[in-house]
Amino acid sequence: MPRENFVKHRCGKPTVVATFPTPPKRTPGPTAGSCTEATCVTSHPGLILLVEDDADLRAAFEFTLRRRGYKVVSTGCGLRAVELAVEHQPTLAVVDLLLPGQSGFQVSHALRERFGDNVRVLVMSGYTSSHHRDYAAASGAEAFLAKPFSEVALIDAVEALCPAPIKSQEPFETRRRVKIGA
Repeated sequence: MPRENFVKHRCGKPTVVATFPTPPKRTPGPTAGSCTEATCVTSHPGLILLVEDDADLRAAFEFTLRRRGYKVVSTGCGLRAVELAVEHQPTLAVVDLLLPGQSGFQVSHALRERFGDNVRVLVMSGYTSSHHRDYAAASGAEAFLAKPFSEVALIDAVEALCPAPIKSQEPFETRRRVKIGA
């Protein structure tokens, strides 16, 4: 069962971010920096794999993350997401649940199978039932972000799993309100 954390933002409104306990038995993938003939896993700090099928949302999320100092590799297809992860070895994958090719659940599971704990997974979706959250946790997601959410909520959820490579002097603030999601 996910544990819900209420994060109070600077605007004063609470946002729900569900975090999941680490599954008790997880098969770890190759360790960071270890190379074998079949695979070489070296996680790139600050590199995020963004998987969102809505092109406008993907562009907005990518812009927000890049502005915060992250490097971003993105796709709108679940099948392509796993290929990009193998190619780029991200630190964090931010994955929508409903995707063409493979679902976000399948992508999350495939990343866990392939990389173990070397790639952390944040799932985002407009479907926020306890069944979706539980299944996301079972497939390997470490956190669940309910759509719609603000830029601040996205940054807070991402930074909880992958600290920003560039720390700004000022706290992250938005200059305008952007509603993300349906």
